[in-house]
Amino acid sequence: MKDRPAPKLPDGVWDSVHNYILVALIYLLALQSPLEGISGIFKYIDEFVAVAGLLCWGISSIHHGRFRIKHYVFAAVIPLTVFLLAGFAGNILYRYQPWSFVLKDLFTNFKFFMALLTGYALMPKCMNKAAMRHIGIHLRLITALLFAVFCIERVSPVFGETEVRYGLRSAQMFYYHATYLAGSMAFLITAMTVFYDKRNLPFIGMTLLMLMFTLRSKAIVSAMVYVMLFMFLIVIKGKLKLWHFAVLGAAALVIGWEQISFYFIDLGGASGRSIMTSTSFQIMKDYFPIGTGFGTYGSAAAAENYSPVYMLYGFNDIHELASWNPMAFLNDTFWPIIIGQTGLIGTFAYLVLLVLVLTKVIPLARINRYCFLGGLFILVYLLISSTAEPAFNNAVAIPLAVILGGLIRFMEQNKYPNGCKATHIVLQ
Repeated sequence: MKDRPAPKLPDGVWDSVHNYILVALIYLLALQSPLEGISGIFKYIDEFVAVAGLLCWGISSIHHGRFRIKHYVFAAVIPLTVFLLAGFAGNILYRYQPWSFVLKDLFTNFKFFMALLTGYALMPKCMNKAAMRHIGIHLRLITALLFAVFCIERVSPVFGETEVRYGLRSAQMFYYHATYLAGSMAFLITAMTVFYDKRNLPFIGMTLLMLMFTLRSKAIVSAMVYVMLFMFLIVIKGKLKLWHFAVLGAAALVIGWEQISFYFIDLGGASGRSIMTSTSFQIMKDYFPIGTGFGTYGSAAAAENYSPVYMLYGFNDIHELASWNPMAFLNDTFWPIIIGQTGLIGTFAYLVLLVLVLTKVIPLARINRYCFLGGLFILVYLLISSTAEPAFNNAVAIPLAVILGGLIRFMEQNKYPNGCKATHIVLQ
């Protein structure tokens, strides 16, 4: 079946449409948390962005009369499918949660990868000089506005008192929580790096300062890692080797050791985070090799409909994790979700998937150093954040996924200028 011709539009129109859509998404995603305070409809922005990528791929496939899966992408589809089957196997075997909560958590676990498709489809038309210049203006504008608010908050807590850490008031501004401000700053840093212009540099400095002033350990570590990567990749123009990652990991461990020691050593089995983590490994052993299924452990769905798994492991007798505690820390970290819900098979598949994503970022080092730095920082930020929040499943991961998806497409266009091999499934 032959491809149907795409609708003919004047030259440059599609580029402009993509450009304005991306600019609109930058405002919506960077300001999603404060916008939710205006209207509840804005809390679905990240879900909409994730679904949009899948819809674009589906509509394009139907229009052309075939599904097209590129071979280098197909390698990632395999561990993603294994991860899905491992979770579903637990749901089918143990039936700890109703299917409505299972499906809700399934979507939460997959929306990061769905958002990659959105960026993959949207960003390529925005990587020319004119579009990058236009997008850069908006990135600098939103950063300047946020920095002005940040400076006001430093003088007076006009948005209310915030948590005091290290003898300082943490920055939160009009965001629901400092974590969401940190996520927005990570997004703006990444975007201004990918759409780099010399004029972006002081604004990147502003976002780094705001990121650090959230006073979350993960934010401080991430900001310092970004500065080290920028100096090495952009200023010195060095080439990253495996031992460099070991040095970065050691530096991040030293910087964040105080918090790690507090939650996992000093408190030991007394903090919700350490209990969730240690119990997830016990579940991996008890339910070897598949785990308890989606929506059953560590996830928002498991907290919303208090999971029977928590009852089995005595969580209802622990104040920080009890069903009767409205402030229970049941969705406070990421890896226990993967380990507990999908077991050894699902956890291994997820790690393989992240490694495969990294292998799509590495070729950018030879194509564009700024894009390589941006893609690398996305993965570094999410991995660091995953120790203290459900990073890859969180709303703050979606804007980063959009940028990452666009970078993967940018890599593809440069690495395979004549097109890459693909498998076609014809629709009858």
